[in-house]
Amino acid sequence: MRIAVTGGIAEGKSTLLKLLAGMGFQCASADAAARDIFFDPTVQADLAQLLSIQGEVSPALLRSMIAEDHHLRREINLLLHPQIINLLLRQNATFFEVPLLIETCLQSRFDAVWIAKCQPDTKLARLAERGIKEPSNQMFQVQFESEARLAFADCVFETDASIAETAEQLKKEVKSYGFSLVVSAE
Repeated sequence: MRIAVTGGIAEGKSTLLKLLAGMGFQCASADAAARDIFFDPTVQADLAQLLSIQGEVSPALLRSMIAEDHHLRREINLLLHPQIINLLLRQNATFFEVPLLIETCLQSRFDAVWIAKCQPDTKLARLAERGIKEPSNQMFQVQFESEARLAFADCVFETDASIAETAEQLKKEVKSYGFSLVVSAE
């Protein structure tokens, strides 16, 4: 069984995956797969050609160029997203963190969709903890609003709760899917 964990920026996806890994589950992240793909020499060459530049393409350069040209975003997504999802799905995992799951119409590739969701104040506080005091619209323009994802949810985790409460909800949900828990000693 493959379960996608999705949600907006700073809504608790990574926390859910860390808790699941602590329960003994194999987990994979689209963000990690994206980093691997992005820095692949062939992909770097394709990006440089697409951007008409010489040399390595940095994430910061790509972000700034995409911010100026929304058509470029589509071309970049067409190049990167299929490779990212193929690498992700080749991993031997049960739970997959996929931030843009709904936005990229990948929900059918998974047996269930779990959504991490929190209140706007919680999200802003978490972003501030990451050093992002005033998030730009650019950070959110590629993601749907949280409520838009809910129609695709098999389970929703309100991550405003404490870690302990979130872990308890997660344990109940995991058991409801028939999984055994193997909680690591920490």
